[in-house]
This record gives sequence, structure tokens and C-alpha cells, in this order.
Amino acid sequence: MFKDFSKEVLQILQGAKADFRSFQHESAFTFAELEALGKKLGWQGQEMKNLLLCDKKAKRFFLAVTLAAKQVDFAALASIFQEKKLKLASDENVEKIAHAKPGCLSPFGFSSSIPIAVDEEIFTPERLLFSGGSPSCTIEISSDSLRRVFSNLENEVIFQTF
Repeated sequence: MFKDFSKEVLQILQGAKADFRSFQHESAFTFAELEALGKKLGWQGQEMKNLLLCDKKAKRFFLAVTLAAKQVDFAALASIFQEKKLKLASDENVEKIAHAKPGCLSPFGFSSSIPIAVDEEIFTPERLLFSGGSPSCTIEISSDSLRRVFSNLENEVIFQTF
């Protein structure tokens, strides 16, 4: 069901002429496992966290993108998306909506109807890391390229610190 790299993600990166490298590797399910693999494979950058969120009835979906080490303020995100309350989408909805294995969500490459909140703090590090859609794929990208990618998406993208 899951491809090693989301075709859509790679097309978006190539279309934006992004400065990125893609890595195929053994499956990793935690940030600690990813850190060990990064040292072994030589990728550089800070790991991102991409969260698929939904409203109370799981009828509307939203994506939040921030640094992996940062705690997420769900109330702030609800305000950004003009919702009363948000919760994490179920694993089933991550697979159905984002076509990704739970825990391996990419920051783009899914329906343009899903708004994306991008934490401005992700652009502080020079390079960033994110999943290509499965536990055996990682993408390293420059923060400048990532900003350009987000700016070129058809999705509503909201740049704000949260």
C-alpha cells in the first residue's frame, strides 16, 4: 500500500527545483532510530514533525508542520485553523487522507483541500529532515527550498509561529 517515496512528494520537490537529497534505509519508527541512521548515512538537518489533525467529528482535516523537538500547542493550532478544538487524526485517516504510514507523514503531497500551518521556526536550521511517506524513506532539504516548496503548493499555507 505504501511506496518507498511518495511520487507526489518527489514531483513537488523537483518541480520547485528544491535543494534536497532522498535516502532509502532500513525502517525507523522513532526519532532516536532516525538519529542513529542519520549518523550512519550522513544526512544533516533537524527532524520535522508533521501532524494530521482533524475537527471533533473528523470531517475536516489540517496539517501542522513544526520541529520534532517542539511541543505542539493544539489550542493555538485550533485558532489558526479557526476551529474550536482539534485532535490528532486516526491512523486510518492518515493512511486514507495522506497516503502515508502513521508516523511517516510528509509535509505535502496530498489533497490541496487540506490547509497547512507551517511553524516559522522550521526555517531557522539550515537543513531539515522529513519522511517520504514510509519508515524507510527520509528527505533532507534546505530550509530555503522548503519555504519555496510551501509557497508553490495549491494548499492554503499559513506561516506562523505556534
